[in-house]
Amino acid sequence: MESRIKDQSETPNIISTHVEHFRMIKEFEHYFAWTDAMKYEMGYAGLIGYQSKAINGTARMLWVLAPNITSEFVAEEYADNMLDQIRDINRFGKVIYSDGVTL
Repeated sequence: MESRIKDQSETPNIISTHVEHFRMIKEFEHYFAWTDAMKYEMGYAGLIGYQSKAINGTARMLWVLAPNITSEFVAEEYADNMLDQIRDINRFGKVIYSDGVTL
C-alpha cells in the first residue's frame, strides 16, 4: 500500500492522501472526506463521502455521475478528481469548491 501527502503550501489545513487504487481521503477543519465507487444501473458511480468530526457526526454522500462509466476504477478516479477540487467543507456542512461554487 502506497500513500503520499500532497504539497500543503497553498492549503495548510488540508491533508490529502491517496491510498489503494486512487482512494482519496482529505481532512478539513470540521470534516473528513473520502472517495469510493459503486455499481449504479448499467455502469458505476463515483462517491464522495464526508462526515463531521463532531461526536456522532452524520455522514453525507455526493454522487459523481457521468455517462458511460463502465469501470469502478474510472468512477472512483472521477470522484477523486472532484474531491481534489473541494477547497473546504465548512462547519455547517456546505461543500465549497476551488472555483467558489458551494453545494
